[in-house]
Amino acid sequence: MRNEMTGNNSKNNAFSIIGDVAIKVTPRAELRYRKPKNGKKKHRYETHSYPDTNKDGVLVNVRRTFDRENDRYIEVVTIEETGEIIHEKNEALSSHYGHGSAKRNDK
Repeated sequence: MRNEMTGNNSKNNAFSIIGDVAIKVTPRAELRYRKPKNGKKKHRYETHSYPDTNKDGVLVNVRRTFDRENDRYIEVVTIEETGEIIHEKNEALSSHYGHGSAKRNDK
């Protein structure tokens, strides 16, 4: 939606809150790199970092890296408050399959 008054593409929303509310803003970052003119659709390097909660409701930070040039998949999950690593995976990207919601072709 384009804002004709200011000439930018931002959306302005107004709302009111009654009572005490604590809001914590957490950043989400994504980086993607593609070699120009290599004819492939997938990015050569992708990294994603975002906050999430684990099964116990604890706030964690998830960082995933897909490095297709070096055939690596790296995933690190840390507790946001302490920085403690609770899950770490570093494996060949070619062996990282069977994850996600892609449909199987049974024909």
